Amino acid sequence: MKSNSRVYIIVLLMSLIIWSCNGKNQSANTSDNNSDSVESKDINHVLSQNGDNLTKVDLSEADRKELNTFFSNFSEVLMKPFNLDKLTDALMIHFAVYHNEINYFKLFQPAGNNRFKISEYDINQTTEIFFGRKVGTHQSTNEIIYSQGFYTIVPADGEAYYFSQIDDLFLIEGNNYYAMVKIYVAGSGWTGDPHAKPAAWDTDDVPQLDREMVANIVKVDDRYILTEYLNVSE
Repeated sequence: MKSNSRVYIIVLLMSLIIWSCNGKNQSANTSDNNSDSVESKDINHVLSQNGDNLTKVDLSEADRKELNTFFSNFSEVLMKPFNLDKLTDALMIHFAVYHNEINYFKLFQPAGNNRFKISEYDINQTTEIFFGRKVGTHQSTNEIIYSQGFYTIVPADGEAYYFSQIDDLFLIEGNNYYAMVKIYVAGSGWTGDPHAKPAAWDTDDVPQLDREMVANIVKVDDRYILTEYLNVSE
């Protein structure tokens, strides 16, 4: 009888241990999924839900070019989507480093072994311009190495050319807007006009629609800052 009791107790303990481990794993997986999840937006739902509060903005050609250029800054570095108030330091660092690599390479200094570095000061300047704030905690992110106040990378070469075009802009209130944006991708040697309508592009080398985004932007003085950047859901 004692032997049977011991076997029963051992089996019970093993069952409890397995149940506990499974519970922890499920909890961890749920936590990871929640922390990494980024919403998409059904733009028709957004418009129907906010119809009385949204005003479509009539855009001049100059306005369109300004907004195309603004959003192309994000598409050309393959900026990942982020929810309102969920912009991380890592995303800002990724954007600022590669934005400067593409547009202001003169800010980089040689760091040896085909690597170049840019100061955290320049990164903070960039994030303040585009996101309205500095990086909270400077850190390494994936292939970007942070050390002693500098970010170091191996420059990329010959990659595809991504650019954006504004479809529509809606005023929410004050200086707060929703922007509907299309992202196109072309070969690295494409020489067409990124501001032209797709129908005007050379039929032998037409950029392809990559994806559509809905963005929340705020106008500050004479520039925009990005506060939300989401894929448009099907």
